[in-house]
Amino acid sequence: MKKRVPLLIFSLVFAAVSNISYAGLSDSFYKNLLQCKTHYEYDKESATSVKISGMENGTCTITYQSHYVCHYNRAKIDELLNTQNSPGSFFPMLMDHMRDPDVCYTIIDGKKVPYGE
Repeated sequence: MKKRVPLLIFSLVFAAVSNISYAGLSDSFYKNLLQCKTHYEYDKESATSVKISGMENGTCTITYQSHYVCHYNRAKIDELLNTQNSPGSFFPMLMDHMRDPDVCYTIIDGKKVPYGE
């Protein structure tokens, strides 16, 4: 049950963010994503935080809501970059990536846990 609570919270937050037509990500967010430079954004309207942690071992780390972590290769970054011209599509794309245990995981009680477990 403990593992399901964070998943439920994420699902509720994600549902709220998905219904917002524009999640508030700036052009500078996408510019830093393109180069995988460290960047942090917090959108007050949706209470959503996204952090780009930079490049390490050929992957770009993005942390969503401080405990959902994804490690992106160039192809996955390009998928996210393609959402820039489609307002509101970044977080649904991120949600799709969350389901891939080779890309993303959740931090629960300080441990890496595949999303959804």
